[in-house]
Amino acid sequence: KMSLDRMVTPPIGPAPDDGAEEEKTPSAEPTSIEELCSLAQSYNREGLLLLRSKRPEEALKRLTEAHRLLNSAEDNTSLAENPGSQRQSSMVRAETVSHLGIYHRRMGSRDLALRHLQEALQLFQAANAEWRILVAAHLNLAAYHLELSMPEDALQHAQSAVELGGQLVAQIVAKRSPEDPPQAVAKSNDEDYVMLAAAY
Repeated sequence: KMSLDRMVTPPIGPAPDDGAEEEKTPSAEPTSIEELCSLAQSYNREGLLLLRSKRPEEALKRLTEAHRLLNSAEDNTSLAENPGSQRQSSMVRAETVSHLGIYHRRMGSRDLALRHLQEALQLFQAANAEWRILVAAHLNLAAYHLELSMPEDALQHAQSAVELGGQLVAQIVAKRSPEDPPQAVAKSNDEDYVMLAAAY
């Protein structure tokens, strides 16, 4: 059975370490989209660490604060003046919504969890996220639909993950150079093959 928060959380920022100490985030409001996204990602990492440490109330505070920061970017045109900045904030927003889905799943709020996981996929798609992230988001929904005894919906997302995963692996193989060491190629493909196998 797939673990949503460990296996399928899209890797936007550095992955949280279960043994890491809680991070100290700055209290000052960010003055650029880069600072804002960095701060929101920090809150996201803290939120997951707190959730894994069985401190859900504190986790929700961190994730809610990340969501608030990202909403403030939409209301402040000076923070998002170019498409690159908008895409960056959209990706971090999708990550935040995905983490909120994980939180609500842990808390047993099925409708809220499903709504957030679906919204996260839509946000990743709108931001033209890379295939690995989209595969992860589809696997996330496939696993959760199975938990909800909704096999048809689970199959639909699993099939989407298989299709995207197959395209990803084919793209990597096509870009492979004859000069690439076999060990390096195998290492770079391991994670993609694991995701594809999970979808099957």
